[in-house]
Amino acid sequence: MRFCLSNHHLFLLKSTFRYPTIYSAKTLLPFSTATSTTQTHFLVDYLIQKCGLSREKANSASKTLTHIKSPEKPNSVLDFLKQSGFNDTHIRDLISKQPRLLTVKVENTLKPKFLFFQELGLYGTPFAEIASRYPYFLSYSIEDHLQPTISYLRSFLHTNDKIVRAIKKWAQVLSYDLQKQIMPCIEVMRKCGITDHQISTLIFNHPFFLTQGPQWIETLVTRVEKFGIERGSRMFVYGVLAMGKMSETTMEAKLELLKSFGWSEQDILVAFQKEPRFMNMSEGKVRAVMRVLMVELGLNPCEIASRPKVFLISLEKVLLPRHEVLKILKGRGLVKERVQLFTLANMSGESFLKNYVIRYLDRAPELREAYMVPLGISR
Repeated sequence: MRFCLSNHHLFLLKSTFRYPTIYSAKTLLPFSTATSTTQTHFLVDYLIQKCGLSREKANSASKTLTHIKSPEKPNSVLDFLKQSGFNDTHIRDLISKQPRLLTVKVENTLKPKFLFFQELGLYGTPFAEIASRYPYFLSYSIEDHLQPTISYLRSFLHTNDKIVRAIKKWAQVLSYDLQKQIMPCIEVMRKCGITDHQISTLIFNHPFFLTQGPQWIETLVTRVEKFGIERGSRMFVYGVLAMGKMSETTMEAKLELLKSFGWSEQDILVAFQKEPRFMNMSEGKVRAVMRVLMVELGLNPCEIASRPKVFLISLEKVLLPRHEVLKILKGRGLVKERVQLFTLANMSGESFLKNYVIRYLDRAPELREAYMVPLGISR
């Protein structure tokens, strides 16, 4: 008699334990394999239909969920996620990265963590977006990991709102070891003369600095010192920040680009010491600004290097339209030749519009086209 996996299967298994001398382990093997295969098919179909995974990802994820025997627990997890503001896309991304979440108990594991972040001010769609992008922190203990990390961040950021905003920028910070990774980074910064206030600003705007390790921070410090910025100086933290945003290879490429425009090493040092962030501008931005300042205005590298903040100003919204206005005003003799674009570029939009556009519209109506139209201002 040939048995198939169906209603007879359970009967056969019961019979096996009742009559062990008749059904040996060898005899059971085909039925065990059939059970495993059927279970796998169930999980794959479930992951595809209920969680939105592709067949390839569902096959991979199912290998970590072989102990699931029924949809009861996974269903409770999915229901809870939907009630918490997760949409289908959030669920798909979350489960594809952390399929084991389908095996946890909602009341004992998921709900307390969701409430923890809700009390922090992070819930609903914003929390769903973070968790679906980087869900690994959901596997950490509240008492042993999440709470100590949040408390430590609060000692610098002070408010829940700032903590939440930092987490939104770099949710991975919640997954790093407080004692072995985050705190050592802070201690290195302090030893280098970076104040707690500066560290607070750094954490708030660029929390990834806490996750790269103390040796990485020390490497950045060494690179900054080579550019002549001393530890403890006001610009030191900005130098560390600038270096942290680019690899050494990228930095070398930026230096070669500047030298191709005639910058000397001294010009580069002067510019970096005044405004380190100028090194983070894209090569396209650097080329475009250099073209305006050197080709059209005839400025030399030394003059540009002494005003590196010009690279931080929007080319399309500020530099180019104000450059066009200045050309018109000088061409008509309405302003003195010594008026420089650097001066106008640092003015507020309201002040520039009032003093250099509206003031001269009756004598130079083309200013409207040169400045107002490119900025989307109605005629």
